[in-house]
Amino acid sequence: MEKLIFTDEMVSSIRQFITEHRNSNDLKDRFKNSILRDEVLDILDLYCTVVYYPFEDKNHGFHINDIPNSKGEDQHFVYINTAQCMDRQIFTAAHELGHVWKVDEYIQKKCNISVSDSQTEDIINRFAAELLMPEDLFIPFFNYEYKERMVEEDK
Repeated sequence: MEKLIFTDEMVSSIRQFITEHRNSNDLKDRFKNSILRDEVLDILDLYCTVVYYPFEDKNHGFHINDIPNSKGEDQHFVYINTAQCMDRQIFTAAHELGHVWKVDEYIQKKCNISVSDSQTEDIINRFAAELLMPEDLFIPFFNYEYKERMVEEDK
């Protein structure tokens, strides 16, 4: 299981993918905040059937899409484990949205790379992180909080 090392091109492509989807007609009114929380659950509901159910195990959730509907088209189903804390459910929803949107295929094509199954999960995890906490918002927030804490310590 070789860990995927993200190039600047790959990260930029993930961010571009998110921007394109944020600005699409389907979603531009749904991204009310630049930093998503539980809104991602509503967005996921737009693209697939989501089943919420508590299981007392370590499974956070999963995505399947190999069950065709009456038209012969693949349907997307996502399971979210509601026994997990809400933060975990939100990250899982963002992660599974990445599978539904086929972010891994987009990145492989855009960056002309081929990845293993475990590296696909790395791409999807990076997508979820970028979707939930965009760097351009995180860095100023972090710097502000860091400076505030440093001032408190100096008192």
